[in-house]
Amino acid sequence: MLPFKIALQFLKYSLTKTIVTLLAVSLGIAIFYFILDASSGLKSTVLSTTAENDAHIRIQTDVAFVSFSEQSAIDLRNDIFKLDNRIVDVSFSYRTTIVLQNANGIDNVIEMRGVDFDYGAKIVDIKKRILHQSKNKFPEPVSDNSLNYDGEIAVGQRFTENSNNPYGLSSILSVKNALGEIFRLKIVAVFISDQDMLSSSVFFTDIETAQKINHASHINFIEIRTKDPVKSNDVAPKISAFSENRFTEFIVSDWQDGNQYIINLLYIEDVSIFLIQIMTGFAVAFGVGSVLMFQVKEKINQIGILKALGLKDKETVLIFLYQALIITIIGLISGLILGFSLSQLFMKVFIRPSGVPLVSLQTDFINLYSLLTFVIMLPTNLLAAFIPIRFVKNLKIIEVIKHE
Repeated sequence: MLPFKIALQFLKYSLTKTIVTLLAVSLGIAIFYFILDASSGLKSTVLSTTAENDAHIRIQTDVAFVSFSEQSAIDLRNDIFKLDNRIVDVSFSYRTTIVLQNANGIDNVIEMRGVDFDYGAKIVDIKKRILHQSKNKFPEPVSDNSLNYDGEIAVGQRFTENSNNPYGLSSILSVKNALGEIFRLKIVAVFISDQDMLSSSVFFTDIETAQKINHASHINFIEIRTKDPVKSNDVAPKISAFSENRFTEFIVSDWQDGNQYIINLLYIEDVSIFLIQIMTGFAVAFGVGSVLMFQVKEKINQIGILKALGLKDKETVLIFLYQALIITIIGLISGLILGFSLSQLFMKVFIRPSGVPLVSLQTDFINLYSLLTFVIMLPTNLLAAFIPIRFVKNLKIIEVIKHE
């Protein structure tokens, strides 16, 4: 414990320098954490307004379908899952267009997507988008003929905010299919999205209701979600090869088609953040190492006396290693608190028109990025102390006398 007590005394003796060092380390670690969290949030935001507006990969084809419990549906899903371990979700949907007449008499063409809210929960993140409001419920098939509507739907927030659409939860809309037949649909959920087309011109319902509107008994889309949407172009060729052997007519679409500019921006952002993190980490570590080196130069007499009194080289090294550890741990804790506070403030100040944060950051203090910051910065700072520690270890008593 003697080296630890001496380390504390050294830090207390130069209290002003110690406080300034802790402030600098805390600020550097706060920036390190905030950039790490913000870059991930920015990437998620970009993907949520592009890749997450639809399936990452879609197969447009007609397949007979009644329910997901059918053996043919189970086999088809399993066969697609086997193509690549980066495929994490496979769902089916029936899509069609309907016509809604606004209050001003102008017809609106709406895309209706019939989906399964269990198997397709993560496609378009539809389950999460609907569950943001407690009054929402998932659309279900309507089998009761006594009801005054034919199906249930979820509509986008921007659709309800449009002055031409005086609709909200429990409102009933009259729509027409391609044959001009009228169907009445009840709004049971208002989902959230900052993507204009999805929020204003797309309705979600169950597959059965969408099929009923077009008198269909099949699905016309197989929707696939990949582990990393940025890597979906590596999976798409396997989907195309599978489709050639399985379907007579089909179209395979990858969300990256026509979005290469966004993909390039994401790559540039990743590289830029990586470089900034390296420079920030290096600056913090250099600061800790420099302070220790100054401590060594200032305390060279005390070090010589301690060695003359029998303090071993190993114990001398521990004095400055403990100093680095104390500064780093206190700096890490205070820096993470500061960085997390900045994240929460950022989300409150910078919000989108829909009311959600401009960039969604972590809301729990203990999270992946705080752990990463701790795991990266702790050994980095200790390694930065290697040069002054090595100097102390090699310091001979005769050199102290010469120094005098």
